[in-house]
This record gives sequence, C-alpha cells and structure tokens, in this order.
Amino acid sequence: MNNPARAIYIFGEPKAGVVSPGSPIKLAVHFQGTSQQRKELEIWLQGWSLSLAEMNYLRTGFHSEGLLDVHIVGGEDVKGTVSVAAKVNAPPDDLQELPLGNKPSFLSAALRGFSPSVMASATQ
Repeated sequence: MNNPARAIYIFGEPKAGVVSPGSPIKLAVHFQGTSQQRKELEIWLQGWSLSLAEMNYLRTGFHSEGLLDVHIVGGEDVKGTVSVAAKVNAPPDDLQELPLGNKPSFLSAALRGFSPSVMASATQ
C-alpha cells in the first residue's frame, strides 16, 4: 500500500508569514487510507501538536492546548490543491504544498512511519 497521506499543505497565517505565539499551524492533509491509519495519523498529529505547544510555551510563555490545526480531507473527489482548498474553505493561492515522498523532509519521514503497514510499504 502506498503512503495514505497523498499531500500535505500549510495555509493561513503561518504560510503568509504573519504569526504570533498563539497562531495555530494550519495543515490540510489529503488522506486516502483505512480508518485505522487515519486514527493513527490523528493520534500522531495530536502528539506533535501538544509537543509544539509545550516548546512554544517554554520559549514565549504563551499557553495553548496544541499548535496544529489539522484538516484531514479525503475521498475520490479530492484531486489537487483547488479541491483541497475548497474542503478547508481557503483560497487555492493560500495553500502551499509541503514535500512528501523521496525528498528528504522531517514531516514526510515521520508520516511514513506512523503505521506499521505504511512503514512496510515505504521501504518497498
């Protein structure tokens, strides 16, 4: 099975470079996988959200319940930036795709490892 995270986009204030200590990091994940994979992804992202909030608190003193604002979108009708933007109510120009796949990036490496089944397919 291929990586169920087909694409990840950042949008909103962080993409525009206008942030404050409490600004959420808005991500849209184009997801096509099983319900178990989705649950594992949501748990993994929640953990990172809490970790980022703690690091942000230590640096700025601003307390939050998490810094990631993740929108998981999927289905056969999602095909590219325009349809993802429509699902998260954002202009298409507002979304910036983050690298996934063979390009080295922390996020793509972590997403490939969020599930044993995904991890196995990533090494094939």
